[in-house]
Amino acid sequence: MTPPRRPFRRLPRRPFRGPACRAARWLPWFLLAYLGAGLAVSLSLFPVGDVDVESDFFAELGPAARALARGEVDVANHPYKGPIQPALVALLHGALGPVGVGWYRTAVVLSLLAAGATLVATWRMGLALGGRAVAAGAVLLLAFSPVFAVQAHKASSDLVFLALVSWTLALVLGPRAGACAAADAVPGQAPGQGPGRIPGRGPARRWFAAGLLAGLALSTRYAGLVLPVWLVAVAWWRDGASGDPRPRPRWPRTLAAVVGCLLPV
Repeated sequence: MTPPRRPFRRLPRRPFRGPACRAARWLPWFLLAYLGAGLAVSLSLFPVGDVDVESDFFAELGPAARALARGEVDVANHPYKGPIQPALVALLHGALGPVGVGWYRTAVVLSLLAAGATLVATWRMGLALGGRAVAAGAVLLLAFSPVFAVQAHKASSDLVFLALVSWTLALVLGPRAGACAAADAVPGQAPGQGPGRIPGRGPARRWFAAGLLAGLALSTRYAGLVLPVWLVAVAWWRDGASGDPRPRPRWPRTLAAVVGCLLPV
């Protein structure tokens, strides 16, 4: 006798409904205003950069980006920092260069985009750990902290590194079904069964993505060596995957994290 087929759970027409997602609608507007203000500050107060935070860009990262754009890879261009930030600058300059944006301003735009990605990851982690109020407070505190606000419009690798680290943590700590679904979960309902569930997205894929981001962070700044080590240790010793009520074997997520970490290195 053929067992009955399990019906495929389709995504709802509006998978991001509920009070948590309605509370998050201010976030895109806030990001647009924040990044626009950062770009305005950079254009008006720092037309040619400075010799403090951005000295690494003019001495190492900028020449390395120009070399990568010419198809040249020289290890001597990366004595203290990896090639990820120069590679991203070279790719972004390929899109902005034809409209007259220089290398320095391209690096500033990259830092602003990385700042936005960091704030989104902070929202996701705050929502997973403490709810909407904690997520909103964490985003606002980070956005208006002096160090973050200054680094957001500087041509450096700090914000790119921070964005990669933040999203690595967000993938490990974040709920399986997404921040909105976890915050709006019905009492007594298992995590990952809310309206935002994406069928077929298993935990191994998330750990692989987290490992890939950790490897990219290490390839951005060599000080990030501790991040892949921490990620693999958490993948092995953690009782269950994040947001998954059913315990799963250790080796699939650990292997996925290791492979992800090794790919960019």
